[in-house]
Amino acid sequence: MNSKNYSILMSIGLLGGLIKLWREISMISTVEQNWGKLFSPAGILAMFVYILLFLVGLFLLVMGLWRVETLNRAALKSNQTGWLLLTVVILIPIYVYLYSAWQNILSFPWTHFMFALGFAQVTLFLVGQNRHNGLDGANLLLH
Repeated sequence: MNSKNYSILMSIGLLGGLIKLWREISMISTVEQNWGKLFSPAGILAMFVYILLFLVGLFLLVMGLWRVETLNRAALKSNQTGWLLLTVVILIPIYVYLYSAWQNILSFPWTHFMFALGFAQVTLFLVGQNRHNGLDGANLLLH
């Protein structure tokens, strides 16, 4: 399969996953929650950083499917800086899933799957040397 067909196929799959994710997120408002606790300053900060990490990962995933050369040029060349940033990035989902008020809400399977895809791309961007087009075997091992 050539690179363009592979990118189209993976983009369609990613779009399907985002549709499933949207259906899960829309169900959050139907469940009774303690909204005061969720929208406390700590809750808002945790969700903001979580969503930011998710969007960066999604952006890197899409760019990896269509413009992998751009990501290889922009990737961190310093391995020490990448590992330091990765340590900070790993603490974000640890806090959100273990200690924040949002841990019960973010328990849907497609939410976990799409975040894991994006998180693996952020990890690969920070400490990976060169990436190939799309999700090859080395990228799938991160997932």
